[in-house]
Amino acid sequence: MKMFNKKSAPMLMIALAFASLVLFTGCRKVLVPFEATVTITPASNEILINPRDGFLIANNRDISITTNGRFVSSPQIGIKLTAEDKGNVAITTLDVELGVTRVNDSKLTAKIKATSAKGTTAHPAGSKFKITVEGQALTDATGYTPQSIELTLSAGTIWSARFGHTSVIDNEGNIFVMGGFDDVYKVKDVWKSADKGLTWELVTANPGWSARSGLRSVVDSDNVIYVLGGHDGKNKLNDVWKSVSGGATWTDLKVMATSDLTPRSYHTAVINKTTNNIYVIGGLTRDSPNDVVKSVDHGVTWNKITDGMKPWETRIHHTSVIDNQNNIYIIAGSGTNLENLSDVWKSNPEVTTWTNLGATGLSGRSGHSSVIDKNNNIYVFGGLRFVGAVSKVYLNDILKSSDGTTWKEQVPSASWSARETHSTVIDAEGNFYLLGGLNFDGSNLNDVWKSTDKGITWVRLW
Repeated sequence: MKMFNKKSAPMLMIALAFASLVLFTGCRKVLVPFEATVTITPASNEILINPRDGFLIANNRDISITTNGRFVSSPQIGIKLTAEDKGNVAITTLDVELGVTRVNDSKLTAKIKATSAKGTTAHPAGSKFKITVEGQALTDATGYTPQSIELTLSAGTIWSARFGHTSVIDNEGNIFVMGGFDDVYKVKDVWKSADKGLTWELVTANPGWSARSGLRSVVDSDNVIYVLGGHDGKNKLNDVWKSVSGGATWTDLKVMATSDLTPRSYHTAVINKTTNNIYVIGGLTRDSPNDVVKSVDHGVTWNKITDGMKPWETRIHHTSVIDNQNNIYIIAGSGTNLENLSDVWKSNPEVTTWTNLGATGLSGRSGHSSVIDKNNNIYVFGGLRFVGAVSKVYLNDILKSSDGTTWKEQVPSASWSARETHSTVIDAEGNFYLLGGLNFDGSNLNDVWKSTDKGITWVRLW
């Protein structure tokens, strides 16, 4: 089997001999051969995969097949996909399929896509997919040997599998994943996707702030990214860092030890895009307050505006969102005794008063994620529920509320696996992106999922 590497010519030219045309000159038979040239052009001779489970990534899959002959009306009959693992052993059960689209009589587009969203049949790096053009694909093409091109699976680049990280989407639509707890320990890297989750680049492995999990982040109206607090494995933190360079370089804002922003992790943070005031809410701290702390000078100084034990219960692993009238919502979480909270609290725009919305339909949970859309619909994704002192039930449901009071189940079980301490962002078009987390089986995840219909259906991107 011949392999094609990156230095191979970008086109594979295949001469296919058609059945000869028979002409008669008087009683003498004259054979006139007719040939068609087929060109198979891949975007690359590599297909990127997630090396953890062999999932095909959504780019580098397209194959263009053109000819100066004519394709039959159902070309799928003449296009085949086979695979071998890196040991040159045939893979008999494929979790990929080849979709063929007819462009015109002389052009096809083939797309390799994964059928197993969760990578249940892994293809290791080094495996090969072979695209073969069979004779039936061409009108009257008989008696020739089918030709093919091979594509090699290569490990793609993405952030390590992790949970307790933080994610934001900036004003230009770039998605960031920062920090968290990976398979080794806590990390401090900054990763960015400029194409809505399809490809990822490491912006920096040394941002200046220490490795940590349970950190939070926000983006202001000037596209400045802020990272706030977290836990470095020894201590809870109250430092605030900002980046004006898309996460490449960071500045320590030197929050004073006497600041009202006390060290904490697994808190929440939201930003008022009108005033750029930043709010930090609750979290795990030395004295477990249920406070709200505010900065009006871009994260430099902080003042408490809601003191402990009022109005809402102390909690961690909750979520917060801010609507387009600048009301803040605090959603569920776990209490000091690991009780499952299912309450929702709403502030006024000045964040001076809070109202218990008496939420119905929202089951108790923590470690979930939340987003709010332009119409002020709030969505909650997954998380976990404690059962007794040690047991947990992991969730992959999606709940929706238009007012924070009444909640309805959008999806009882999403395509992505049940998980906690993942992250979710929403883009300007209202698409959801769900990233990583701690899986129900205890493994860390670095998968990326996208929904274009408010969480009803999902496509795995990574």
